[in-house]
Amino acid sequence: MRKLRKVMALLLTLAMVMGMSLTTFAATRESAYIKIQDSDGNPLSLYNVDTNPNGVQLQYAQIIKPAQNKVTGWDFVNDNVAKCFINAFTTEETPNLSAQDVIKKLIDTQKDKDTNINTTQIANALSGIVNASPSIIDYTLATANPFEVKQAGVYLITAEQEGYTYNTMAAYVGFGEVTIDGIKYDYPSLTDAEITA
Repeated sequence: MRKLRKVMALLLTLAMVMGMSLTTFAATRESAYIKIQDSDGNPLSLYNVDTNPNGVQLQYAQIIKPAQNKVTGWDFVNDNVAKCFINAFTTEETPNLSAQDVIKKLIDTQKDKDTNINTTQIANALSGIVNASPSIIDYTLATANPFEVKQAGVYLITAEQEGYTYNTMAAYVGFGEVTIDGIKYDYPSLTDAEITA
């Protein structure tokens, strides 16, 4: 009986130690919001046939997605999108760019705002995607602004509104630590993006 008590005490001690050593996993944020705003930081008001016929219609589509099997950790959503970027970024000095070369240039620009990347190249790539016929990406019509996305990456956004002309936009949704309403979400949580139209 005495040995049984010692064994039970030992088992109880082990159970307590193991219970205290279990790692608690912090929450990560599984979605993010992209806000298209005016110069004052207010979200653009969306079109509604009944309540807001003068509002803006927003469409978006992912053009770069996470890809753990790629050197950069990112990839274009399809070969046609990659070709638009490669064509826009190819110069005499860089005649044989790969899709990963272009993504690396975009990453370097995101990390270092002083990197001298030609914004015309990005605009040309986005224009090539938007003007492709038939379409090379699947657009989603935004039903809210900000609108929710479920994956990190780069999103192409188009805006149409009577009396206005908008450039094609691109929003980067990355990974990071996020605090919203006092709740902290650990890395790799999805981070929001704001674009001034």
